[in-house]
Amino acid sequence: MTLQLIDKKKKIFFFIFLLFFLSNIDNLNLIKNRSNFQKIKIIEVNGLEKSLNLKIQKDFLFLKNKNIFLFNKKKMKNELNEYDFIERYYVNKIFPSKLVINLQPAKFIATTFKENNKYFIGTNKRFINSKNFNKNYNIPNIFGNFSIKEFFILKSIIDDSGFDYQSIENFFYFPNGRWDIKNKNGITIKLPSKKIEESLFKAKLIIENNQLSSYNIIDLRIQNQVILVNG
Repeated sequence: MTLQLIDKKKKIFFFIFLLFFLSNIDNLNLIKNRSNFQKIKIIEVNGLEKSLNLKIQKDFLFLKNKNIFLFNKKKMKNELNEYDFIERYYVNKIFPSKLVINLQPAKFIATTFKENNKYFIGTNKRFINSKNFNKNYNIPNIFGNFSIKEFFILKSIIDDSGFDYQSIENFFYFPNGRWDIKNKNGITIKLPSKKIEESLFKAKLIIENNQLSSYNIIDLRIQNQVILVNG
């Protein structure tokens, strides 16, 4: 009777141990499968030309097999900031393993040259290297050694004044911080250093009212004076 009881206890302990062992294996497999289930397997990039989407997609392969909830967002942001033509981006996590990066490119609003290289001025307020873009854009050229901040101050004044930005062919920046504007009809507007919006409004009225006759330069550099010149 005692031996039978001992054998019975052994069997019970064995089954308990076997159950515990198997349950732990199942739990380990569950944890492993859950971990794999949350890893990034697919990276999709949209919003740009196909060749640029593919290029950026390759640059983000370092995210593959990272946890879709815990990947390094700061590193991702730094990588995207390396692309001077991107204005905004949105990241969508599609459970369980797909990451979709939607990019919004900056619009080009002017062209300039720096150290013999062509750059676009983007709405993201950056100099954008033209090497990735082969199209011709109907946008003004900017000449002179200016800063992005200086140009966007002028651009804001132009927009507020009601002067037609689309009519501008060239900007000329001078070391004293002053700008000249030449429109597509060949009319040059010499702006003062101050009260630029007021001067643009005057120039706009002169052009719209056909007061130029044979003149092609509107000189507004001297306060309270309008000088018309045939240059």
